[in-house]
Amino acid sequence: MASFFCEVRNLNHQYDNEQDADNGHQWLFNNDDDEQAVVHEEENNDIVMGWRGCMGSAYYYMLPLYKYIANVNRQGRDLLTPIGASAASYTLAYVSYTYSKSEMSTIRVGLIGLSGAADYKGTAWAPNAHLPFLQRSEHFTIAALLNTSVESAQAAIEKYSLPKDTKAYGDPQDLANDPDIDLVVCVVRVDRHFQTVRPSLEAGKIVFVEWPLDRNLEVAREMAALAAAHDAKTIVGLQACYAPVVRKLRQLVHEGAVGRILSSSLLGSCGNEVASESKNVRYFLDRTVGGNLMSIHVGHTLEAVNSGEFKAFTSSCAISRPELDIVDYADGRRVVEKSVRNTVPDQILMHGTTKTSDAFVSINLYAGKEMPGLPRLDWRIQGEKGWLRVTSPMLFLNVGTPETKLELYRSESGQVEEVKVDKDEWDTLPIPAQNIARLYEAYRKGEWYPTFDWAVRRHELIDGMWKRFDQGIQMR
Repeated sequence: MASFFCEVRNLNHQYDNEQDADNGHQWLFNNDDDEQAVVHEEENNDIVMGWRGCMGSAYYYMLPLYKYIANVNRQGRDLLTPIGASAASYTLAYVSYTYSKSEMSTIRVGLIGLSGAADYKGTAWAPNAHLPFLQRSEHFTIAALLNTSVESAQAAIEKYSLPKDTKAYGDPQDLANDPDIDLVVCVVRVDRHFQTVRPSLEAGKIVFVEWPLDRNLEVAREMAALAAAHDAKTIVGLQACYAPVVRKLRQLVHEGAVGRILSSSLLGSCGNEVASESKNVRYFLDRTVGGNLMSIHVGHTLEAVNSGEFKAFTSSCAISRPELDIVDYADGRRVVEKSVRNTVPDQILMHGTTKTSDAFVSINLYAGKEMPGLPRLDWRIQGEKGWLRVTSPMLFLNVGTPETKLELYRSESGQVEEVKVDKDEWDTLPIPAQNIARLYEAYRKGEWYPTFDWAVRRHELIDGMWKRFDQGIQMR
């Protein structure tokens, strides 16, 4: 399971991933109503119409006003005025909204978990995935670090050459109390997410937490409820929907390239070792921590395969490697612990039907590496008029790799063609940072992005998988 992070490190200096230009979040199989699609397009494009009100030339157009109203509804917040209020009332509300957005300075980030330790034991996701974007973007700036101590935060500021005025904190409450922090970003071990962001949620700050939210569904629900109680906006690191290949795939589906979707089947190797686990992610074997194949691998895979809801869903899981050695790969694969118990399933089958199209979905994730010559990820989508296929030497489409291939087969022509995806400005970032960058940008631009409430839905599916595993229920 440490293979994910090994691949992240290997990809860190490759810069040629491809990007689809579609700016919307679309369902792969769940086609939204036309009305929702119209709202979506209006939310995500700079379309303007020719009306100017009595507020003068500084106050823009009516369609952005509609965009504002639609966006407030979409994000689940109360409108500033009742539905029956006059257009003038909406205009005044929108003027305030527009002014605040247009005059808003750089988004000041408090980053939790950027370690400065020389012997850091972890996944290095903060420096590999978040830091490159935050240091590149002109719209975000790192204003503070929170680590286990002020000294640790200061060491990270020096290690990563952050500005001298970057604040160093060792207490989550101190970060929450800082009025100069707009966005709190949490990139620590899964079971420490809630304890580090709770004060910021209570302070009503915008909070971005990596996936999964925390160690189980119960804690995830508590986090979402706390955010709602304090009107705190939230973001979760489920970025697969921003992957260029996933966006292009969904575009082809919605354009009817293969007709009505009949089925979607994904076979994936976790790419890890059969007999050992890295000491940096020893906790992957401990179910109680919550960061493991069942949460990380399954969660990101589900997000790529079906970004909507399942009408029916079931699973069957097994532990095929009950004991593993813990290995220090940086020290010549030295074994540091022998025969450590594994409490997390490593053979996983899932299947279900999507909510609106009734397309049948099956997912099979297995421990170990794939057979030589075969792709690590093989995802096939069957339509009435052909096939779509995604293959990759990496399981995680939320991260991606330039070698990921998208192919289209049209029954009418009998030809298979490779489909290229478009590029964007974030292709020059290290690969782990590219889709994270697109997620940050979706938030900044007011486009759709996954929230804590969205993450709870994924946690609910995974919680059901755990319950079936505990009860020994097998698929029939």
